[in-house]
Amino acid sequence: MHRFRAPELPLRGMLNFLVHAKIARFDDGVMRNVDVRAYALGIEPQAPFGYRLGGGGALDGAEIALGPLAKPIRDLHGRIDLFDDGVTASDLRGVVAGIPLQIRGGMYDFADVHFRLGITADPQLAQLRGPSRSCAISRCAGRCIWKRS
Repeated sequence: MHRFRAPELPLRGMLNFLVHAKIARFDDGVMRNVDVRAYALGIEPQAPFGYRLGGGGALDGAEIALGPLAKPIRDLHGRIDLFDDGVTASDLRGVVAGIPLQIRGGMYDFADVHFRLGITADPQLAQLRGPSRSCAISRCAGRCIWKRS
């Protein structure tokens, strides 16, 4: 078993190099208290084997541009869990166009990246003109609950 630990790991260059996704661009942020283990099961002498991964860390100050959103998500922070071919989070927090967000879900299949995210917000209706390219709200006011998955 191998173990990688780091108190702080800058993400910008590393993630854009490792994750080739047209839908996402990682512009800033660090992982803190990174602890990842790589291990292999059923190793046979003179035979190839594959590593398994597990671990995670705390995402802090990240900025990510996602294709469906007109503005980037800023100040993204929360616990990130890493496994063999993906990354998940049960409670990420961030801000897009001044709207606080709660995000759950993950990024799967590093060879052909797919995102499965649930995004919840509690904005004023007028604020929804900014964050989503698919939102066609023009002259509305009041509170609403915005969920996007």
